[in-house]
Amino acid sequence: MTATLELPGLFDGHLHLRWDARTAIALPHTLRQFIGAVIMPNTAENRIIKTTRDATDYELFLRHKADELDLETGQFKPLMMLYLTDETTPEIVEVAWRCGLAGIKVFLKGTTTGSGHGITNLLAPHIVACLQRAAELGMPVSFHGEIPEGFPLDRVSKFLVILRQLLEIIPNLKVIIEHISSAEEINFIKEMRARGFEVYGTITLHHMLLTQEDLLGGGLNPHHHFFPCAKTPEDREAILHAAFTAEPWCFFGSDSAPHFEQDKLKVGGAGGAFTAPVLVPKLVAEFEASNSVGWQGRLIKFLRDNGRAAYKIDLPATPGLKLVKKPWTVPSCYQDSSLRKIVPFLAGKEILWRIV
Repeated sequence: MTATLELPGLFDGHLHLRWDARTAIALPHTLRQFIGAVIMPNTAENRIIKTTRDATDYELFLRHKADELDLETGQFKPLMMLYLTDETTPEIVEVAWRCGLAGIKVFLKGTTTGSGHGITNLLAPHIVACLQRAAELGMPVSFHGEIPEGFPLDRVSKFLVILRQLLEIIPNLKVIIEHISSAEEINFIKEMRARGFEVYGTITLHHMLLTQEDLLGGGLNPHHHFFPCAKTPEDREAILHAAFTAEPWCFFGSDSAPHFEQDKLKVGGAGGAFTAPVLVPKLVAEFEASNSVGWQGRLIKFLRDNGRAAYKIDLPATPGLKLVKKPWTVPSCYQDSSLRKIVPFLAGKEILWRIV
């Protein structure tokens, strides 16, 4: 008998949908698999969500795009985030929270795609004032946890030093470290939680699967270039263990980031993996392959319960996403109306589970 599985009310804690032609390619995959998602505010290089009005306009764009594509949005809830810039004020932060934005996203300028408007100093007085206001409100603050310069494999470690200093200044800050890429981050989160700080971390599919070998071994693979970069096998094993055990501090955030192939292949190419087409089927396959008793329950915690608890949101458990254990091959690419290609993660690979 063919194995089947139904997963209700899934939640993506970190997602890029863009604000351009790429949205039409990315959005259908998210609406098919998830009932809610945290939408990142670096939508395009020159279009960011730095005010409540920006967030409203962006959500309207996404809903109009869904209508244009004849997609059923149903009960889907997009959680909009505020992009912290050097011009952000505590008043802007409070208005955003009062108007329903889910949190603040922090980038240090130059750390990743779309971080050109990011802050220059996390410990600057005006930035600390904004984050203090967020802490007073109970507003989550998510961090791209890298510094913009230095040896790539050391950038996360050096960021954690700064984050530790920030938490000593604002001990009641609710912190989410996005796209964990190292065992050091996991140890940091556990240490800080043991000391009473409210710190969480999101885990991506691509950081669960890849190491530097997949980027550089046997020749450069630009489709495995993303920020923060994949690291060592030991780091990957620590990330897998965290995901498979689904402790309350860790939850799924895809960081699915569509880029046109031409932007991935050029010198200084865009960092990001378009994982949206394969997310839930591949996660089911990985959890099943872990051969651990009760993997389905831990998958639900990782893909739904922990993230919703971290953001304190109530989303409907239905409709459930139905999957069947029947292999399929990931398409080699998707194209927009101008025939520009976006290559998905695991293009051409076989996945054992598929969405019904």
